[in-house]
Amino acid sequence: MKSKKDHQPSFHPMKNKVVILFDDTCPLCLHSVRFLLKIDHKGLFLFAPLAGKTAKKLLKNEWKSTIAMNSLVLLENKRGHKRWYRSRAVFRSFWLLGGGWTLLGSLSFLPSWALDPFYRLMARHRHHLVGSKVHPRFSKEEQKRFLT
Repeated sequence: MKSKKDHQPSFHPMKNKVVILFDDTCPLCLHSVRFLLKIDHKGLFLFAPLAGKTAKKLLKNEWKSTIAMNSLVLLENKRGHKRWYRSRAVFRSFWLLGGGWTLLGSLSFLPSWALDPFYRLMARHRHHLVGSKVHPRFSKEEQKRFLT
């Protein structure tokens, strides 16, 4: 006799999830990931380092140029693998959270030329904004949402 476990469909870690690729050496990025983990009550987001295996696999030919852009990347499976970069990725994450975050998230619909100068300024000074040493500790439950 087969157990219930045998009848369950196989789990694909990125199905119906949004993957956020981030610079895991960046203190500001790590603070942002921690913040998203705190407010993402639906467990919508998965996280992976931009220099890791998952990013390389998902970005394929764009991987090296994306790392050079020093950019946050948000990948949506539901939208035909839609990619959002820099500031639009940040605001898109708020849009996807819904609720009270939707107002802030609506900025993701503005053109990147209007948003990215501020993003680039923050990225350039990120080590000065939050310090250069960050050793975040994520709970075991939070660690389940990280890909390599």
